[in-house]
Amino acid sequence: MRLTGVLTITALLAFLCVAGTPAIAQQGDDSDQPAQPADAPAVPDEPQETAKKPFALYVSVGYGETSTDPLNTSIQSSSLSNAVSALEFDQSWTKSAIGWKFANGKGDVRLVYNGYREDSYSFTSQGFDSTYLGPDTNPPVDSPLPWWTLKIENGVLQAERTPPTWDAIVDDADGDGIVDLAEVVFAAPDLAHTLSVTDDLQGSIQFADLLYGRNFGGRRFDARWWAGLRRFSYEGNVLATAWISSLTFPGSGFTDGTFLRLLNLRQKTEGTGLTTSIESRFNFFDKRLQLYLAGQVAFMVMDLEVDSGEFFTVISVNNLITPAFARLQTTRDKDSWQTMGEAGLRIHLKNGLSLELAYNISGFLDVVLTSPEIQIPLTQQEAGQGTTAIYNTQDIVTDGGRAGISFQF
Repeated sequence: MRLTGVLTITALLAFLCVAGTPAIAQQGDDSDQPAQPADAPAVPDEPQETAKKPFALYVSVGYGETSTDPLNTSIQSSSLSNAVSALEFDQSWTKSAIGWKFANGKGDVRLVYNGYREDSYSFTSQGFDSTYLGPDTNPPVDSPLPWWTLKIENGVLQAERTPPTWDAIVDDADGDGIVDLAEVVFAAPDLAHTLSVTDDLQGSIQFADLLYGRNFGGRRFDARWWAGLRRFSYEGNVLATAWISSLTFPGSGFTDGTFLRLLNLRQKTEGTGLTTSIESRFNFFDKRLQLYLAGQVAFMVMDLEVDSGEFFTVISVNNLITPAFARLQTTRDKDSWQTMGEAGLRIHLKNGLSLELAYNISGFLDVVLTSPEIQIPLTQQEAGQGTTAIYNTQDIVTDGGRAGISFQF
């Protein structure tokens, strides 16, 4: 990522400038030395000791694993059909920092990088439609009925269609002439398939914080505040299913991954903003053991993009099944918040070395664009207008643990 390279080079240049400043030698005062006789032999000057400033560089690295709350990728295609879907990720998490501690308690400056990389994902979906099988298909349906179930785990897609059946004579328990879900009988699956699909949606979250902070407090309890700038980016793919056919065949037109592929919403989000944090620390054993609670918030100005790439819906033209090409694509500008809460412990060893364990919850709000509602063409005349959609933003919320090591030179 170009941003990370720019920030890293900036930090290194700042470090070289600071580290290259010559140490100020503290000169000894010889005004109190006894005068030497004029004829005394010359005594060579004793070497003067120079007091050196401490090398105040700080570095840390950490690694952890997190999981995300489910993303809701459900899509309503019409009042008669909809798909209810959820997508979850497991991620690896790396955190690193480089900084400089100023003398005389004047604070620290740090460049902190966090990177989340998708390791695996799981996807579940159900397709609901207001059709059923039976001797009489005229009675209205109380609500869309489940036709399809689909799931993806470990790169394997499994889908099956179980047709709902209803007979007014046998199944209309309340006698109201309406097809209720509790009255429907589901037949054995008439379609089922298992496919190998990608096991990586290439999702990644990266952000870098350039911070300045200072400590305050006492020996048993102290705290630290930070404030600075954040640069953020998110890229990845979000899966969804939908009914994308205007055909009247019951149970047809669902994106089950075969003839009609799943929708793949390619995401790209970038943002810049201000961030601040506070950390409270409880110290034991002369600060060798430290328990801490930390919170952080960032206000971001973001640009979001989503693109499904080209796919096709299905229409009937002169009783022939015909594809109608479609694409879901849009951009949005969004102001939003990002939050973090963390609890952990640190063990401070001698010579500036520290070990850290932490549990973290982070919320990246409004960083994903999804389409909760689409409108597909029904006729050849409408096909030229393509498929339109309503777009909503969604949050990515992660939680997990991290272990790390740091060194204050």
